Amino acid sequence: MAELDLAEFSRSLVADVQATADAEGTTTPEAFTRRVFEDLEQAGVVSNTFTAYHKMHGHEVHGYGIGESGESLDLFVTDFQLAPLETKLTKAQTETSFRRLLAFVQRCRDGLQQHIDESFDVYDMCAAVEKALTDVQRIRLFLLSNRVSTSTEVPVAHFDGLPVTREVWDLARLHRHATSGALGEPILVPFSPPLPCVSAPSSEEDHSVVLAVIPGEMLAELYAEYGTRLLELNVRSFLQNRGAVNRGIRETLLNAPGRFLAYNNGITATASQVDFVRGPDGEPTHISGVHGLQIVNGGQTTASLHYALSRDKADLSHVRVQMKLTEVAPQRLAEIVPKISEYSNTQNRVTQVDFSSNHDYHVDMQRITRSLWAPAADGSGQETHWFYERARGQYTDELAKARTPARQRQFKKLNPTKQKFTKADLAKFVHSWNQLPYHVSRGAQKNFVEFMFNV
Repeated sequence: MAELDLAEFSRSLVADVQATADAEGTTTPEAFTRRVFEDLEQAGVVSNTFTAYHKMHGHEVHGYGIGESGESLDLFVTDFQLAPLETKLTKAQTETSFRRLLAFVQRCRDGLQQHIDESFDVYDMCAAVEKALTDVQRIRLFLLSNRVSTSTEVPVAHFDGLPVTREVWDLARLHRHATSGALGEPILVPFSPPLPCVSAPSSEEDHSVVLAVIPGEMLAELYAEYGTRLLELNVRSFLQNRGAVNRGIRETLLNAPGRFLAYNNGITATASQVDFVRGPDGEPTHISGVHGLQIVNGGQTTASLHYALSRDKADLSHVRVQMKLTEVAPQRLAEIVPKISEYSNTQNRVTQVDFSSNHDYHVDMQRITRSLWAPAADGSGQETHWFYERARGQYTDELAKARTPARQRQFKKLNPTKQKFTKADLAKFVHSWNQLPYHVSRGAQKNFVEFMFNV
């Protein structure tokens, strides 16, 4: 059944990419790259991404980006096939792609920009890469493919003293990402040594709460690794040191780190599973690991810790942060987590906005698109729907419910893949209509955040 699901996802993906390429007058690899960029931006994996294709002897690149915190340089290479299930993406091909991508970084460092026409997008990319190499703390290379890879584990390398991580986003991983019902892959955090905790008794079966104190340095390192993926669903906060709250956090970290626990409210987090070390009475005494960690309140605290460590070189060895951790049954995550986020976020205006799929605006938009018919555009007289994908994977789920091939063909006829659009797309459409290009041009995720402030 999983293979059939993957095959159907593959066919739908190729059809969607081809339709997008035809509509935008671009190539299928570029359309595929843009689609994956939007998915990864919404998931908080990457940010500020741009497509720009360049290929010469020894190197090839399809796009670049600068991480949300400005500390990582992201480069992308694409492998898109019209018949992706006929062949596998081999280990040798994967290594070659990453080698060519890293060669591009080296040539940018050595002045490739000087040999590129200034009117090309590639010129801007070379300039951005060359400049970023003097500022960033890590390089991330991504291979985007609609084939199934035989090797997804790629060891960390180094370039001019910078750590270089390499990630493969193949068909199987994209399929998991699209059908998991979540915006990103679950974050798994082991605690070694285990973190002391206090368990709060609860009469509820669908959740439990523990209290703990987490080292500030550990929290900063978690943000360095996962960035905004730590923040609940689509919630994104302003992470600059603007406003009294963030300035106060920074001043405490720099001037009175030992008082941070007393001054700061700490963080509120959720998890789909918590691994405990239990005492003789069976009660939890320590946390050994957390699955699906999400910070639903305290994003600014977490980011401020990270910036104090990385930018200000602050000593966080004496900083401790209190944490309320709620373990929520997986089947109740969508219901309970947004409420925890909403009710616990009362300190700043920017954290009161609920960007989750359950926001009334998105629920109403879905209802309208499911009931409103669009006139036939091809002269056939067949009316269709614009399918609003309020939550990731809804289109795939609805297609799967059709079960039989005949019903699936009918569903696609009434809901063409080229008429499917997401929350990020909606934000672009509305801001474009309202003549706000300076928001749209900032990228899918930042544009969406701005959009949600005004709905």
